[in-house]
Amino acid sequence: MQIRNAFTLIELLVVIAIIAILASLLLPVLARAKAGAQQIKCVSNNKQVILAFIMYADDNHESYPLCAGWQASGGKDGAYDVFVAMVDRPLYRYQGNPEIFHCPADKGDLFRQQVIGDYVTTNCYAQYGNSYLMEWSGDDFRVRRVTGNLFASPNSDTGQSIKTSEIALAPSKKIVQGDWIWHANRGLDDPKSIWHNYKGKSLKIMAFGDGHAQAYKFPTLPDTDPFWYVTPSPTNEWW
Repeated sequence: MQIRNAFTLIELLVVIAIIAILASLLLPVLARAKAGAQQIKCVSNNKQVILAFIMYADDNHESYPLCAGWQASGGKDGAYDVFVAMVDRPLYRYQGNPEIFHCPADKGDLFRQQVIGDYVTTNCYAQYGNSYLMEWSGDDFRVRRVTGNLFASPNSDTGQSIKTSEIALAPSKKIVQGDWIWHANRGLDDPKSIWHNYKGKSLKIMAFGDGHAQAYKFPTLPDTDPFWYVTPSPTNEWW
């Protein structure tokens, strides 16, 4: 009679326990690695978009484009307040692959994570055609608007886009765009709005006028300026 060796129940439980311990140690490492990869991809996206803006300005008398809405600089078909097709977005000729407007960590717009009309925005790229938000039409949150309103009078401030000569006053601090949720009224420090997070810090991937992009943590602001209501200026921390 042949005797077969087999694991005892206790041995199996010990092996399972060891596997569970190893998994609990490994999963956070994998999660951090995934988050890091998403940040790297998002930074790369923003750098490519800035190049598209710069090329557009080079071809258009040093002016940034007029846009039909907050989402309408580039990307794919989509609607925020108004629908704008990919081919009608001013950066279409310069963007190449529309995926450069798609953040891999896009978890939607907290401001619209409830029914607005007939949709719920849980992914900005899917709904708006763009994961990234520029300052459009007017100045707000300490930021000089980048793109003017296509439908406004060309003689009005809101109907004019920024020029490269103005950006050149402080290009490394001039915000051009960032993760859609970077606006302070979209839950800047609300964990529910975090797309990118590192060691408990809410980070936004932001792109600046000099062509660089980074995982950016906005400086702490005084209580007298809770929503950044300060006139944009090249002397500010950002503008």
